[in-house]
Amino acid sequence: MWPLPRYKKEYVTINFSPTFVQCCWFQEGKKQGHPMCLKAWDKVFLHESQLENLTLFNQSFISQFIQQFIKKYSLLHSYAFFGLTGPTVVEEYCSFITSTPTNDDFFIKDKNKVWWDSFYLYPTVDGKFIFYVTSLKRELVFQYKLLACINNLNLVTLIPRNAALFNLYKMVKGKGFSRSQLSLDMQNNNNQIYEVVADMNLNSFIEIDTRGMEPDQNEDEKLDINSALALFIAGRR
Repeated sequence: MWPLPRYKKEYVTINFSPTFVQCCWFQEGKKQGHPMCLKAWDKVFLHESQLENLTLFNQSFISQFIQQFIKKYSLLHSYAFFGLTGPTVVEEYCSFITSTPTNDDFFIKDKNKVWWDSFYLYPTVDGKFIFYVTSLKRELVFQYKLLACINNLNLVTLIPRNAALFNLYKMVKGKGFSRSQLSLDMQNNNNQIYEVVADMNLNSFIEIDTRGMEPDQNEDEKLDINSALALFIAGRR
């Protein structure tokens, strides 16, 4: 009988969007007060036909990019956290009169044909409760699970980027996390959690040790550190 591969305690986050794919390599932080360490990253831009609506129309091109990253840093059989951003990811904010709605209270289109999840965000001034709700087509989930298998990665998490960013917000706030403050922050940033997190100081949570990488990157090619860190945190929960 063939032995099962031993998975490394290395962590790869991959953000997928219709315009780019971004890979990051994380380790557990060794410096005091820095629980995460970013070791390397790379990013490739896509044409519309390669990842249209997050469907893998050109899986070989994307796999080649992932394989190059994995081989360069010897990350075969690492733990992988996938994040999705795009029009195929259904995301909405729903209000309820209770903070503990049942699954039947959520209206999800084609509920039996999709993967869906929800979590409580904050109360409103009129006594309602706001939930974040997201769904993905099951065939899309299967495609990304297959992509992980093809590239010898142990897929731990497949999550919309915004869902991961909410986890990051809560972690950064720590004991000072307040749902009322989250409500105010969302209102002040057009209900965009990405913009809320962009204003937060993450220096005390992550060590960046990318020695040997090209130091000069133009603005479009810069690392989306918030999304990468959010994926790492979501996968480690």
